[in-house]
Amino acid sequence: MDGHRWKCFITNFLPKLKIFRFKMAIYFYNFDTVKEREPPFDEYFWSIIPKLDRVISLNIKLSTEKINQSYLQALFDQAPHLYSPSFNLNLSSNSKLLFFNNSNISIRRLNFKETNSFDQSYFCNHDQCIVLSRSSLGKQCEVLSIRVRHRRSILFLINRMIKLRVLNIRYQDNQHE
Repeated sequence: MDGHRWKCFITNFLPKLKIFRFKMAIYFYNFDTVKEREPPFDEYFWSIIPKLDRVISLNIKLSTEKINQSYLQALFDQAPHLYSPSFNLNLSSNSKLLFFNNSNISIRRLNFKETNSFDQSYFCNHDQCIVLSRSSLGKQCEVLSIRVRHRRSILFLINRMIKLRVLNIRYQDNQHE
C-alpha cells in the first residue's frame, strides 16, 4: 500500500476504531549510514496521525545499543495518554539504557520483556536498575515488571522508586555471586 492509500485508510477508518494496532519494524544494520536515512517518524507520518491521543499501551522493541532517544521522545510526545509502554529489549548486559531518560507524564506502568538474540531471558544488572530508579520514568512508575540479575536490586528498586505500588520481578538466582 502506498502513502496515499495509507492516508485515505487512516483518515476514513481510524476515528471509528476502538482498537488500533500499528506494527512497524525499522532495522538499521549499518550505523554509519543512519544519518542518511529518513527517521522512522517523519513529518509526513505525523501529518497523517498528528496525535496519538487514545494510545494508552505501546509495545516497543529495542534491539540495538544505539537507541535514538529523540525518536522515542517524539513518539512519547505524540501519545499524551500513554500509560503502559512495554519494552522488548535485545541488548547486552553492558547497555546504558539511556532511553530511561525519556519522559511522558502519563506513564505509570513499565513492562520490560527482555530477551537477548538467542531468545533467552535478559536480566538487568544493578547499574541498570540504578539508572532506572533515578530516571523520570522510574520516579513516576507505579507498576513495574522487570527481570534483575541480583537480589539486592529488588530491595534497591523498592526503596528508590517511591511511587511503586506493584512490582513483578524475576531474578537470576546465581548462588555464586
